[in-house]
Amino acid sequence: MARVLLVHYGSDLLGQMSAALGAEGHDVRAAATLGEALGHLSSRAIEVMVADVDAPTAESADLVAIVRSWAAEVAVIVTAAAAAVGKATVAVSAGAFDYLVAPFSMRTLLLLIAHASRAPKAPPSPPEHSDRFLESVLNALPNPIFVASQEHRLVFVNDGMCASLGRPRAQIVGKSPFELFPREQAESFRREDNELFATGTSFQAEHAITLAPGKERWHLVSKARAAAPDGSLLLVGVVTDVTERKRMEDAIRQADKWTRTIIATAPVVLWSTDENSIFTSSDGRSLEHLGLKPGEVVGQDLFELYRDYPLIVDAQRRALGGEDVDVNVEVNGIAFECRFRPVCDPAGKVTAVIGVALDLTERRRAEEDLLRAHRATFQLLSAIPSMIIALDEASRVTLWSAVAEKAFGLRAAQVLGRPFREVAIPWQWSEVERHLGDPRSLQLPKTLPDLRYTRADGQKRLAGFTVCWIWGDSGQRCGQLWFGADVTERRKIESELQQTKKLESLGRLAAGIAHEINTPIQYVGDNTTFLQEAFRGMSELCRRCVELIATARAGALSAELITELEDAIRDLDIDYLVQEVPTALAQSLEGIERVATIVRAMKDFSHPGNAEKRLVDINRAIRSTVEVSRNEWKYVADSELDLDPALPPVPCLPGELNQVLLNIIVNAAGAIADSLRDQPGAKGTIAISTNRRGEWVEIRIRDTGTGIPEPIRDKIFDPFFTTKEVGSGTGQGLTLARTIVVDRLAGSLTFESEVGKGTTFIIKLAVDGSGEH
Repeated sequence: MARVLLVHYGSDLLGQMSAALGAEGHDVRAAATLGEALGHLSSRAIEVMVADVDAPTAESADLVAIVRSWAAEVAVIVTAAAAAVGKATVAVSAGAFDYLVAPFSMRTLLLLIAHASRAPKAPPSPPEHSDRFLESVLNALPNPIFVASQEHRLVFVNDGMCASLGRPRAQIVGKSPFELFPREQAESFRREDNELFATGTSFQAEHAITLAPGKERWHLVSKARAAAPDGSLLLVGVVTDVTERKRMEDAIRQADKWTRTIIATAPVVLWSTDENSIFTSSDGRSLEHLGLKPGEVVGQDLFELYRDYPLIVDAQRRALGGEDVDVNVEVNGIAFECRFRPVCDPAGKVTAVIGVALDLTERRRAEEDLLRAHRATFQLLSAIPSMIIALDEASRVTLWSAVAEKAFGLRAAQVLGRPFREVAIPWQWSEVERHLGDPRSLQLPKTLPDLRYTRADGQKRLAGFTVCWIWGDSGQRCGQLWFGADVTERRKIESELQQTKKLESLGRLAAGIAHEINTPIQYVGDNTTFLQEAFRGMSELCRRCVELIATARAGALSAELITELEDAIRDLDIDYLVQEVPTALAQSLEGIERVATIVRAMKDFSHPGNAEKRLVDINRAIRSTVEVSRNEWKYVADSELDLDPALPPVPCLPGELNQVLLNIIVNAAGAIADSLRDQPGAKGTIAISTNRRGEWVEIRIRDTGTGIPEPIRDKIFDPFFTTKEVGSGTGQGLTLARTIVVDRLAGSLTFESEVGKGTTFIIKLAVDGSGEH
């Protein structure tokens, strides 16, 4: 019987071949790698080697040449698939005894081995030629190969080993592992090698080898003991880089771990059956709901176990027929969503059925909880006295509150699910479109302060809406939410309050305005008295002149009469009157114009206006307000106006704009007065300018007052906030100003301030009145 070495065969075929050869009395050995095979060839008297030249684990196509150079007396039989016959014929050309084409019978293999074992042995190659040839072959191999002595010194390395270590051969040969690898790895190598030299048993081991600093890779090292020509023992090793394989194995293990974790924690049941509907596996957390343990039903017949559940039986039959089946069933009072999937062989025959059942208990409980929460939310929203409208990502209506139903006369059933722009809401759609534009590019939240609409009872009303985005769990925009309320009554009250506030301001300014009117009226009265007296003297002089003319015509002119006229002219001081009367008239006209200016300013300022915007001359509004408030600032400041004459009229509410200007100017005068308390007689400046900035008109009101301290800058627009003493201010001036500018005029009110130098308030109003940036 022969000593046979089987190389590069998988476990199934290796088992069949070993069993067949063993039954005939052959001594069989196996090797998975080339290095292991060379170890067997060195340490045992192998007669026949059978190798698969097309196996995935075959390290080299020069297998036969290597074996022949290593052990020329061994007869080599190669096997190959039909598609790889070319490799087999090349192997025969290289010295193989013969080849077999897979699949082959064991009987054919036994006959071929019997012929090979009786064939004449090839003469060994001359030692020198054999050594040179073997070295060149080993250097041609990509795998690192090494030979070490019992003293753990490397006596040979091929080019692949040099490349792997990144060193020339001269720096490797003669070195021990301690000179090439970290100490811990070297210790491990030495222990393995000592055991190999002692037992002679070939082995494989995987190591994480550090070939360079920071460069660690996994290698499969195959080692075998061999005898040198002088009788000493050597160690032959072949290294295969398995880093990528390890990574794949780790990934597979991790994926398997995740899969098992999911199966163990997810509310599912997983199972499989063979073509006879016998359970081959069962697993999943929800098995416990069925009173089962993983694998408990393996070996049982599905049809028998679930004969009382026709839906399951029918689904299994259909799956065995090659159909994908989804069915909802209830087992032991528990609802499952089941999926049956057939598994087919290459010929299309169903060989198994895989099933997955999702336990719907938690989902149904969650759905019920969600439904209850939805009802509670809807009841809560219905209790809120606001018009609430929700839209999805496609702008379809998903919520329509009871207040919206009542306001617009449209029931929820009429609008839910419809595109928002197709809902016949009786409001200013043009205004909505102007404010909202393209909803996909809209920056929300957005305020629509005074939207006119027609209530269900036909009344014309005003509504205020705030529009904001609805955000999904992953941060994406998935809809819009509209909150609105009828603001008609509030607007009326606000208008009345603003008018009252304006009248209060006028009342507070009344004394100053009376003083402003009194000054010009006073010198108009003085000049009028002067003109009255001058006129009386001139009348007397004119009478005497008439008498003198009449006497002269009568020829009775006397020196006495002439003397009287000259005395009258001298007493009247004609030269003085000629000089002062025109001045008195000019001063009187100027005083009358001053009074008229004040009266016009008061009329402009106190005009109640209406709820509709109209084109307003901003410069005129500023002049009127400055004039009305003159008595508030003239003792502490000078005014400077730099008004752009080309400024276009702006759509706004004139009365409310005047109120804003007055509040800011009065605040400016107070700030300047505070800064000049220690400087009697000194004055500051209130400078007002207007300019056009693109599609906006900008009003800047600058004062040289105390400035606003940093800690309170974010509070100055808060209601009732004031820095004045109790009783000196209500804290409503700037609050009202901001409400008017931002909410009513769709503009902006900001400020710039520097402590000790003053503050500038900046009002911006859109030229078209839209307030769209």
